[in-house]
Amino acid sequence: MGSTINLYFLTILIGAVASFDVSRLNVEKVHDPISYEDTIIGGEEVSIEQYPYMALFGYVVPPFTEFCGAFIISKNYVLTAAHCTFLADKMKVELRVGNSYGINGTSVFVSEVINHPNYDPKTVNNDVAILKTVEPIKFSDTVKPVELPPRGVDLEVGSMVDVSGWGSVEWGRSGSAVLRAVKVPVTNREECKKLGKPYDTVNENMFCAGYDEGGKDSCKGDSGGPVVQNGKVVGIVSFGRGCALPKSPGVYAFISAPSIRDFIKKHTGL
Repeated sequence: MGSTINLYFLTILIGAVASFDVSRLNVEKVHDPISYEDTIIGGEEVSIEQYPYMALFGYVVPPFTEFCGAFIISKNYVLTAAHCTFLADKMKVELRVGNSYGINGTSVFVSEVINHPNYDPKTVNNDVAILKTVEPIKFSDTVKPVELPPRGVDLEVGSMVDVSGWGSVEWGRSGSAVLRAVKVPVTNREECKKLGKPYDTVNENMFCAGYDEGGKDSCKGDSGGPVVQNGKVVGIVSFGRGCALPKSPGVYAFISAPSIRDFIKKHTGL
């Protein structure tokens, strides 16, 4: 298990997805997808009022098929991880917003999915996708956008970031019905790269965060969700090695990286 990469997928309970070959991600082994009942490890339950930008990403197949996290950045745009959108060319995308129990949220339909043009599924580089909504999202106390960070400003090693989602609370279990969040420290990027596979692909478009002793982490089902610091979203849940293992931090797409921030600006104006 220690040498295994986890891309935090939730189970999609339909035949079309069952045939998806996760080995295309070029890893030694990808853990089997899990159902909507596993989430954040070592964190706590939180309310949607505290995290009103949170969205649950899925596909329009009855019943709604949960897949990843996502987050609102404006009335017309939501962000998620590019590795979550592999079926977007075959199935219509749906979001659920405004409810701590993500599956019970209000439906928001997506008209366009724009993956980063340089997203690489082998290295998980530039792991970001823009979701354009069919109709403007209606804001309320439980549905609000999160602010984007400036371009090119790196994160301070040791500073804390806040990760939220409906993913696994324990390795090998299904996703949490209730939104959860956990705080973890940013780690040194160069030291992270030395931790062996899958961390050898970490670059300036990513950052690592977690405790040396493990115990707190994002997990399966949290992919695509936001990483927030000082009220701004600085990262997107991307990949890791297992969940909350010692010396196995989570890896996050770095939104301030010029490659990613310029892509968001080009397509959203934000």
